Amino acid sequence: MTETPRPQFVPAGDEAGPTAQGSSLRALATDVEPDGPVLAGHRIRVTLEDGRAFVVRVDNRDFVRWDKTANNGRNKWGSAQDVPFRFQTFLAWSAALRAGEFDAGFPDFEDACVEARDVEDGGDDAARPTR
Repeated sequence: MTETPRPQFVPAGDEAGPTAQGSSLRALATDVEPDGPVLAGHRIRVTLEDGRAFVVRVDNRDFVRWDKTANNGRNKWGSAQDVPFRFQTFLAWSAALRAGEFDAGFPDFEDACVEARDVEDGGDDAARPTR
């Protein structure tokens, strides 16, 4: 049985950058990109209570989601400085949701997440998704 290749995003024209060689959107949101460049950016290593561990890449969409959610008419969470652990957990959830690593709402992620810590670039905490 032949496996169907996953769709790839390739920009039109002569645009340079990490996606010019056809990186998948999931690979751009996570560190699952063995054949392409490693993108700079904020990465968070997540460990869930069921033992799954993965690294997600946070981008502007996650910060915007925080802005729209944290202090809307329903939620009054305060600023990122006021609630730094909830902020970090929220960013990890948002990036995990985009990457397909977690498929439930933030309250469920908050309950299941036992660790959400920054991954230092160049550190020995290599991204090794468990799925």
